[in-house]
Amino acid sequence: MEARALGKPTAAQDEARAYVAKGLDLARTPSVHLTAVHRMVAKSAGMTPALAAIRARTRDAAIRLVQHAERAIFDAGDAEARFATAARWAAAGSHLDPRAAGRGPDLPDADALAAEVMAIVKETPAVDDTAAAYELLKKARAVLFVHDLAADLPLDRLLVNEILQSARRVFSVVSGAPLAGRATIDDIHRAHLANVVNEVLPMGPGEIGMVWEETGADVKGKLEVVDLIVSRGQANFYALHEREKEILKPLFCLFRTQCDPVAEQFGTKGRATILKLWK
Repeated sequence: MEARALGKPTAAQDEARAYVAKGLDLARTPSVHLTAVHRMVAKSAGMTPALAAIRARTRDAAIRLVQHAERAIFDAGDAEARFATAARWAAAGSHLDPRAAGRGPDLPDADALAAEVMAIVKETPAVDDTAAAYELLKKARAVLFVHDLAADLPLDRLLVNEILQSARRVFSVVSGAPLAGRATIDDIHRAHLANVVNEVLPMGPGEIGMVWEETGADVKGKLEVVDLIVSRGQANFYALHEREKEILKPLFCLFRTQCDPVAEQFGTKGRATILKLWK
């Protein structure tokens, strides 16, 4: 996505292509390779006007979605239904990633993009484990919430509000740098989440999904003390699910599939909404 938005290839983009061309170590999580390539491109590109416009459009779409999501959550009824509704809106919000929408810089305007997300919310998810996740949440004292995109944060905030109806504490984990639109500590403050959660932790120096080898001791320490992990986005799903036997905590992943190899793991193809619990 970045390369398309940046125009003429740079040395860093050529470096990224060479990294891919030499072959990827399939034993490592895809998040490692995604992070490596995006760092190479970001190293020379920085924030171009094209990228700034893409991020502004997805942010504006999210702002438009919040009032619809708030109404749907309010109308849902009891606490379990409210949680399930907020989770579905958060998962559908993954469509705000330009790569998930399938168009890169050729995104529609904010109103049209918001309408696409609202249509996704009405679809039946390919996997929906929210009922089982809610049963665990009712017993949880602390929850670790691993965020994905900055554009997702307004919808994440609605889900965090519902989580806090049961859990006493929520810890937010974000990227250490705004790589490919990932949420950072600054974004958490802008989205008014910093005064809702108990603590905000940077995952590492800047990554596309969790890169375990670079994840800070503070985050790994929280993994040991929380009762439930809520993970947003496909890239975080890769890394956390791969470490499931090490983490040994229930993991609730909310995302839209971006490719057939991932979708096929859930018995579907293409773009699909996944709300999957591992316990």
